[in-house]
Amino acid sequence: MKRTPEAIARMKRLIEAGALTSTIARDIGVSPASIIKWAKREGVRLMTRSEAGKCRAKDPGERSRLAELSRRGGEALKRKWGLSSIVPHWVPSDLSDDYADFAVLYGEECAASRIRQMKAEALAC
Repeated sequence: MKRTPEAIARMKRLIEAGALTSTIARDIGVSPASIIKWAKREGVRLMTRSEAGKCRAKDPGERSRLAELSRRGGEALKRKWGLSSIVPHWVPSDLSDDYADFAVLYGEECAASRIRQMKAEALAC
């Protein structure tokens, strides 16, 4: 698609709505590099990924959609590991399998205690 006034107007609307460059490019039917060039020519600033996420999070419908996706993802992890909850965010990624194993065998409280102990031992060395 060529750079037309309609395409530029659509690009600006999508930028204001918090869309990412790749999403805008897909919607209009051009490459992301073209969107970057068009925005530069028009003097429009493209949002960063974090800015776009914050803009989208203001929309209640989008917030509920993201919450539902997060909930579904958490349920998939619970089923995979047989846990009543997912691995907490404070558990280092290299210890997440250990946490899951302990949680299945002894419960989440014991798993959390053991992981804290393992972290302390690692920091003491």
